[in-house]
Amino acid sequence: MLQDRRLAIAVVTRDVKLANAVIEEAERRGVKAIHAVDPAQIPLSVKAAVVKLGEGIGTGHAAPVSVEDYNSAVAAVDRAMEISLGRAIVEKAVVGIDPGKKVGAAFIADNILLRTESYTDFTELAEAVNTFFRNHSKSRHLVLMGSGAPEYRERLTSKLLERNPFLRPEDIITVSEENTSKHAGGVDELAATYLLRRSRGRG
Repeated sequence: MLQDRRLAIAVVTRDVKLANAVIEEAERRGVKAIHAVDPAQIPLSVKAAVVKLGEGIGTGHAAPVSVEDYNSAVAAVDRAMEISLGRAIVEKAVVGIDPGKKVGAAFIADNILLRTESYTDFTELAEAVNTFFRNHSKSRHLVLMGSGAPEYRERLTSKLLERNPFLRPEDIITVSEENTSKHAGGVDELAATYLLRRSRGRG
């Protein structure tokens, strides 16, 4: 997902299971994760580190991302990436959704593509969107949904609204997959590009 000269984050913990979960999640995205038990081992170029505050180790110069504040390695890596890429405050949390029997989703913080996922269970997708938005509680929430597969799109919209109590119907914007960037109206070009690429891949 990211190009070489990869972004690097750290995980500072004695918990090997947590360290492995963070490293695997980061590697899945093309992000390097450095495991340390001593903050002095964190390279100066690393700006954020996942940590268990309960261990009392600290993160040295790197900004801490406490696993106690997030519900998974996925969410912790999201946050570490945001900080590392200069988005300590995220103004807009966006999920781009390509509807269908197998749903593609892109999770975006401002103009940063954090990760892409695939789902066959609509409830699982809706819960993932809900978690993403709860972890960005002070951000504007937006779902950008491709216009294909209307029979799935309507079910997805209903499930998203059911599982996300603070998401309003007007926060879910349907855009044409024929020229997604144009029809997105500047709402979120990165999400639009993701949807357009997905739609072309089906062609």
